[in-house]
Amino acid sequence: MKYLKTYTLLILMFSSVYAESQVISSFEYHLGFEDLSFLTENENIDHNSIKNWSTTATDGQIEVWVDGTNNETASEGNYFVELNANEQSALYFDIKNRAYDVMHLTFDHRARDLGGYDIIEVFVGGANEVLESAGIFSSDNNGWKNYKLEVPIKTTDELLRVRFEAIETVSGDPTIGNFLDNIQFKLKESDVDRDNMDIRIYPVPFGDFVKVDLPANNQLYSVSVIDLQGKTILVHYSKQNLSLDMSGFNAGFYVLLVKDKHNNTILKKKVSKF
Repeated sequence: MKYLKTYTLLILMFSSVYAESQVISSFEYHLGFEDLSFLTENENIDHNSIKNWSTTATDGQIEVWVDGTNNETASEGNYFVELNANEQSALYFDIKNRAYDVMHLTFDHRARDLGGYDIIEVFVGGANEVLESAGIFSSDNNGWKNYKLEVPIKTTDELLRVRFEAIETVSGDPTIGNFLDNIQFKLKESDVDRDNMDIRIYPVPFGDFVKVDLPANNQLYSVSVIDLQGKTILVHYSKQNLSLDMSGFNAGFYVLLVKDKHNNTILKKKVSKF
């Protein structure tokens, strides 16, 4: 916190642009803070004026730092944020959930003060569910520390949320600490899916029918569809490509499971029906 100046007109203008488009629809994205080029000094900004980002702070403010202020440098570009603004809080962003299995998440973190560690916890999960911890991370003031995570996506919620929560600061002051910058993510299929590219499932999402192309090796495969309660609702055995009739089932998420003749799972994929 500590640097207050009002850019009322600009904040209102940017709020109107971003308030309705905070959800990220891309499967790969680089979240920086470089859209705030109107700032020339550190400022607390309403979260609706910062593209893609929201805060749990009761005042809705996100503290943005300008590169070089007080000899503090950004990890990239000209702007970065401090999690501990007017209070100890969290920053988060939401992604449209498109039935991917894994998130590769990277971010840069640094303590503000010397003499110890600032600590954050990262949470990932459905925006309308209780988020699961993806880890606790501590950094000192000796340069930015880059973290790389591979997080399984377990939720079937329409929105996938990533939250960075301040846990502790060197000073103990809830308004000082935990610099954050250079956040990137990529949503991917699981390794088992990528290792079995001979099996193709399309279209995704699907309507009344979903097609499954099987390996052309004349072997018998079982193809099962499982609902969110873990109940198998459809099973087919085939040596050839299939077209599964899903017209009698509700829209939503399902798991498609392919096993070989030895009952080994060779593909397990989350799919969605519109």
